[in-house]
Amino acid sequence: MKSLIRGVVTAFALAGTAAFAQQFPTKPITVVVPNAPGGPNDMFARIMAAKLEPIFKQSVIIDNKAGGGTYTGGEFVARAAPDGYTLLVNAYGGIQPHLFVKGLPVKLAEVLVPVAPLSEVPYLLYGPATVPAKDLKEFVAYAKANPKKLNVAVYPGTANSLEMIGFLKEQNLDVAQIPYSSTAAILTAMLRDEIHIYNGGISGPKAQMDEGKIKAFAVLGEKRDPAVPNVPTAKELGYDWVSSVYYTVFAPPGTPPAIVKFLNEKINAVMHEPDVVERLEKAGSPVAPAATPEQMATRLKREYDGLVKAAKLAGIEPQ
Repeated sequence: MKSLIRGVVTAFALAGTAAFAQQFPTKPITVVVPNAPGGPNDMFARIMAAKLEPIFKQSVIIDNKAGGGTYTGGEFVARAAPDGYTLLVNAYGGIQPHLFVKGLPVKLAEVLVPVAPLSEVPYLLYGPATVPAKDLKEFVAYAKANPKKLNVAVYPGTANSLEMIGFLKEQNLDVAQIPYSSTAAILTAMLRDEIHIYNGGISGPKAQMDEGKIKAFAVLGEKRDPAVPNVPTAKELGYDWVSSVYYTVFAPPGTPPAIVKFLNEKINAVMHEPDVVERLEKAGSPVAPAATPEQMATRLKREYDGLVKAAKLAGIEPQ
C-alpha cells in the first residue's frame, strides 16, 4: 500500500511539474552575465535572448553583474528562486572560484544546474603585437631572458587563470600576474602594452587580431582552429597543454527538471539556427554540440576533476 501511495504522489508531482513547464514562461526572464558588457558571455547571452523572445513571447533581459571574478553574478543566480526565470551565462571554468579563493559562501560548481551549452572553443594564448615573439615557444624564451618585465592577465577564480598560473610555474617564468574582471579591460590593457599574454576565447581579440594590433601565440586545442588557421597549437610547439572554454547556461539549484528540459530544448534549437551558427563561426566561437542536461553534467564533472589537477599544479589547494 505504501509503495502504491508513493507511486500516486510521484505521478501527481510529475504531472504538476509538466503542467508548469507547459505554462512557462508567463513573465520576463532575466539572464545574468557575470561580466561587464562586451565580452564573450555577453555576446552569447544577447544572441540567445534575441532568439528566445519571439518564441517565449516574453522579454529576455540581460543583467550584467560584474565582479568577484564572475562570482558575484554566479552567487546571485545560485540564490535566486528556482523557477527558471533567472539564468546565468558563463564559461564552466568561471564557476569554480572556490578552487582559487578561500571562504566563499557558495560553491557554484556544486549547486548551479546546467541547462544548455552555447559555444565551445579552444582557448587562445595571445598578446600585443609589440611582444617580440611569433609563437608560444618564442614567448617563453623571451620571458626567461627578460624576468620581471612582462605581465600576464589573470581572471581570478577561473579555470584559464589556474591553468595559466600552473604553466608559468612549470616553465619557471618570472611574470607578474595582474587581475582583471573583463575581457574588454584585458584587451584595453594589451593595446596599451600593459599586458603581454592572456589565455581566453578567440572571439574576444578577433577584431584586434584582424587589425594586426594583437597577435596569437598558440591555440590550446587538439588541432588548429579554422578561425586562426595559421596559429600553431601548443602541442605542435612542444607543450602538453590542451584546454577549451565551454560557455553554458545555468539555472539555480532546485529548478524543476521539466523547466530545465524545456529551456534546454529551446536553447539548443535557437543556437543551431543557420544565422546564429554563421555569426558565431565568423566570430571564432563555434556553437557547441547540442547536449542534454544529463550529458552536460557528466562532461562538467570530468572538467571539474581537471581543474582540481590544474589548481594543484598552480600550487593552489581547493578550499
